Amino acid sequence: MDFFYEWIFTRLRENGWPKSKGLLKRTQVISSRAIDGAMQDAVRAGLVLGSGIPEAARSIAITYVESPTQETVSNWIREGSARGEDKLRKARRRNPMWLQFCTLDTTDRDGNQKYTYASPDDVTFDIYDHKDYYTSMLLTVKAVAVIAMLWAIEHPDECVQLFHIDGLSTEEYQTGLAARGIYDAWLVMAKDMVFRYESVVGLQEFKDLP
Repeated sequence: MDFFYEWIFTRLRENGWPKSKGLLKRTQVISSRAIDGAMQDAVRAGLVLGSGIPEAARSIAITYVESPTQETVSNWIREGSARGEDKLRKARRRNPMWLQFCTLDTTDRDGNQKYTYASPDDVTFDIYDHKDYYTSMLLTVKAVAVIAMLWAIEHPDECVQLFHIDGLSTEEYQTGLAARGIYDAWLVMAKDMVFRYESVVGLQEFKDLP
C-alpha cells in the first residue's frame, strides 16, 4: 500500500475518475488532464509533508528504500532533494513555483538536459486497453511527488513561498489566498491522509532504523 498511490487514487476518485462508459460493453476511462491534476495535488502534498511534518515524511521515505538504514535513507533523501533542486532552479519558471516540480528531467537527441512540463495533451482513454500507458503516467505522478517531498525535507524554510501566486491583489491576499494560507490548507489535508494511512498500514520511525 503505497502512500502516494493512495493519495493519487483518492484525489482521482474524489473528482469522479475513472468514469464508466458504454452501454453493452462497459469500459473504465480516464482523462490525462485528470491525472495531471492529481499530479499537481500530489506535488503540493509532498511539499507540505516534507516541510510541515518531516518525521512522517522520513517514515514515508523509508518505504521506498530497499534494506533501509539511517544512512541509506538519508542518502536517498539527499539524492532526491538534489533532483528537486535542479527542477526548481533550472526549469523554466512557473507561477506558482511549486509547479516547477511537475517537470520531467529528459535529454534531447544531442544528450543535452532539458526539463519538460509533464502536462500532456488532454486525451481520454480506456485504462484497460492502455494499461501500460496508464501505469507509466501513474509512476510519473508518484515520482515527481516523492521528489517534491524529499526536497522539502531538506529545504523546509523555502516551501511556503513556493505557494505564492504572482499577481494577487491586496484583497485576494486578505481573503486567505496568501502563500501561508494556501500552504496551511494543504498541510491540514496531508496530516489527515498521514493519519489515515498510518492507522491502516503503520509507519516505521527513522530514529528506530539501524
